[in-house]
Amino acid sequence: MDGRIPLVIGVVGHHTFTSQGHSQLTGLVKSVLGHIQENYPHTQLRIITTLDKGANYVVERAGLAIGIELALVIPQMDDENDLNDSESTDLISSATSCFTLPKSAEIREKSNTRLSSGELQYLQAYAFIARRCHILFAISDDSDIISRIIRFKLTGNMDWIPPEYRGMKNHLYPPDQGPVIKLSLLSLHTHSGDLYEVNYLFPNETDSHQNESTPFEIEDKHNKIRYPGTLDKLDEFNSDVISIREKVEQEKLKFYPLLPDHLTTQLCNEQKNIHGVYMYADALAGFYQKKTRKIINSLYIFSSIMPLVFILYIRVWQKPSVIILYVLLSLLVYLIYWLSRKRKYQVKYLDYRALAEGLRVQFFWRYLELAGKERTLHNKPGDHVLPSSVSDCYLRKQNNVLEWIRDAIRIVSTPDFNNKCRDNMNDCLRVLQEYWIMDQAKYYAKSASRDDLKAKQFDNLVLPLILAGGITSLFLTGLFPFVAEHGMLKNILILCVGYLPAIGGLLKTYVFTMGYEEQARQYERMANDFSNVLNRLGTLSDPEEFKSIIHELGKEALRENGDWVALHRDRPLKVPGAGKSNIIEASIKLHKRNFKNLK
Repeated sequence: MDGRIPLVIGVVGHHTFTSQGHSQLTGLVKSVLGHIQENYPHTQLRIITTLDKGANYVVERAGLAIGIELALVIPQMDDENDLNDSESTDLISSATSCFTLPKSAEIREKSNTRLSSGELQYLQAYAFIARRCHILFAISDDSDIISRIIRFKLTGNMDWIPPEYRGMKNHLYPPDQGPVIKLSLLSLHTHSGDLYEVNYLFPNETDSHQNESTPFEIEDKHNKIRYPGTLDKLDEFNSDVISIREKVEQEKLKFYPLLPDHLTTQLCNEQKNIHGVYMYADALAGFYQKKTRKIINSLYIFSSIMPLVFILYIRVWQKPSVIILYVLLSLLVYLIYWLSRKRKYQVKYLDYRALAEGLRVQFFWRYLELAGKERTLHNKPGDHVLPSSVSDCYLRKQNNVLEWIRDAIRIVSTPDFNNKCRDNMNDCLRVLQEYWIMDQAKYYAKSASRDDLKAKQFDNLVLPLILAGGITSLFLTGLFPFVAEHGMLKNILILCVGYLPAIGGLLKTYVFTMGYEEQARQYERMANDFSNVLNRLGTLSDPEEFKSIIHELGKEALRENGDWVALHRDRPLKVPGAGKSNIIEASIKLHKRNFKNLK
């Protein structure tokens, strides 16, 4: 189990060429793929393409030559595919996975197009590739099929596909788009001798950008919103997977699987891929959660000591060593803050938790869809053709910032239509009830109680501290003329007047930063939702109604996690300052007033 998410390059295009074109195309492909490998060293590259004897074959061979994984998509044609020749057999044996797509006899009637049945099957295969790749590599000969796929990748427009092949269509958000590397075939009589021109196309861009360098440098210049940030995030995740794997091997960190061992051994490859990435994302989220909490606690502890040291300097120990201590504490606080921002502890915690929760829902959705059904490649298109995808309905409020997570979930959950689940529907119901619904109901109930208790505990401290400061100030006002200016009693009272409300303010800011009150409400609502579904499932007899409820519950879990991510992204890690500046300013004013009285 590797745990990393591959950077997938989809390849479409099937024209033939001369030996000169073969050599030049191979050189161009190796150059582009080599640049991508160099930019993302922690990420395994994977080519996903069809089994073709034309330009695709050159790309497949070029990728294998430099150590890139190969995944093959095989459309079902009217005539059986000839996979018995040596070249095809060799390629299939070199591929890490093969996806044989279902065939539909109705695809031509519902597409309203002049394309032949075979071309439509290839169009469907290319759409499958375009949806499940980060970058589309299109070798274009100006054919209608390739033009449609390029437009699909850039705009998300797939109206030419029958409705049942589109999966979950959202009218507000098109399918996630991506960049296209387009190799256009030029005239054979060009003076330069070049047969191909390389263009880099981006979503929402009207112009193509041509450059001899890697496309990602151009993306930085022309399209800063989307790329290369999504791919940088992917490589960062894979780097963290490599580092966390060492901690797991040294038993410093544990995995928490979704299912026990006796069930995980029965999973098909598609389910194992989702589950494997989930466990690493979950472990990384837990690791960075601990780091984030340590950082937050350290910042608030040291920030609470700073005003105490300053007030003591003003009133009691006016020595250089005390003010040096204050300066050192300030530097320490900002050093901790700077390191946490540089190492992205909080950002990684939120991102990896969002990835893990999305994969959790995707895993159980697919577990349900694969159960109790004999699946054949000649079935009519239905819910098994484009399975339910978390990426179509997750994290839309953070559409640009967290797009890499939706891409990752879609890549990891690429469906294999030859898979058959060993569980029947009754066994599937039992697994989902015990290891998802019941488990999540207990987790949310426990978390709601925990966060509600913490919020109340901190609130019970804040008000007394503020009141204590106010009462002390009244007491100090009455005794001010009768107590010695630098007497111990007056110093203690002044310290209480300034410091106690400051601590109360810091505690209130801490509760706000941690989001205890909001989380408690969210967790309580989700605990009720899971408990209600658990109770209702015991009375259900219709499998279709059961599937509908499970999908609605998954969508609700995704919405809750999206709201949770938005909540904490709106409250980023900051240096605590609540009340501190007011205390220092008040202390300085007192010091100036005392200095005037001495004069």
